[in-house]
Amino acid sequence: MRFRKPLVCSKQNNKMELTEKHAELVGLHYGDGSLIQRKGTNKLRFQLRGDAITDKAHYDEFIIPLCNELIGFPLFERKLSTVLDENRNSFGVSIESPKIAKFFKSLGIKVGKKTKLKIPAWILQNEYFSNAFVRGLFDTDGCIYYGTNHTSKSNLHIIGQCIIACVSEILMKEVSKILNGLEIKHRFKKRKNNKKNEQDYFVIEVRRPHHKRFMKIIGSHNPKHLSKFQIAQKFGFCPPRTTPQQRANILKGYLDPFSLYL
Repeated sequence: MRFRKPLVCSKQNNKMELTEKHAELVGLHYGDGSLIQRKGTNKLRFQLRGDAITDKAHYDEFIIPLCNELIGFPLFERKLSTVLDENRNSFGVSIESPKIAKFFKSLGIKVGKKTKLKIPAWILQNEYFSNAFVRGLFDTDGCIYYGTNHTSKSNLHIIGQCIIACVSEILMKEVSKILNGLEIKHRFKKRKNNKKNEQDYFVIEVRRPHHKRFMKIIGSHNPKHLSKFQIAQKFGFCPPRTTPQQRANILKGYLDPFSLYL
């Protein structure tokens, strides 16, 4: 997926021009990111981390280069540091500096816990920025899932759906409004969290055949999502619980997806 280069949003009293890439970064941050004030200092610490196994390709191929393009080189003239936490099985980027305060303020990202999230106005006012934001959120707080048809004798996983989940009701209602504007049919639900001391959350489900429109208009930069969708497009189904390597082998023709049902 390519960004549309001409689309920018100039902000008053701010020389930085906001683009689709910035909008997608905000979506990624709302999903996997954190921005906190370091106690007793004027430094902010920004981190963006995902699963060290299933999300690593997404970080290596897209998120880390994006962060270096928008933050690393413009502010520090170098690549950002990567972090690997084997205990928590997380991998991503991390930066701690007072220099990032103005940048994130320009994006409308607040310091502290991500509660009652809202999409910044500069994103909502532009259709392409809104799409890019939803893509970033989907790639971090979403998934593409294939289930079986319970009315059919086949055990193949042919029923596709794109799902986004978040604890912020305001944010999810805004995402729902964006999808409505794009005429992407979906369901909006509140889900109970059965884990102790965990918040209830809100889910947007885009079921087949509408998930194909979602992938066409919103799209994804996450190889985990793309590979599942590409397999389903090619074979009409996608086996569950596949590894990144298995999906790569299926798409290259090295692995027969039917063999995973034996």
